[in-house]
Amino acid sequence: MKTRIGIWACTGALVVLSLSLIFIAFRGMIHTESALWPIVYVVCPISLFRHHAMSMYLVLLVNTGTYALAGLIFESMRRRFASHST
Repeated sequence: MKTRIGIWACTGALVVLSLSLIFIAFRGMIHTESALWPIVYVVCPISLFRHHAMSMYLVLLVNTGTYALAGLIFESMRRRFASHST
């Protein structure tokens, strides 16, 4: 189970790094009214606080923790329901 939660956490870090590369590549083209922002809010919840100054490292750390917590909850539920179905 630790490995699966680690995979969830790595996925959260990968999401932040991917979004960072997208925003760097399209720096002048992405506006605040863009259709990309609802997707960003779902996959990176810390971005809801984008009006506050945050470093990329803080966003990376928080999103990794968020995905690890989501993975812990999901894997615990998956394990519980898998044991009940057999």
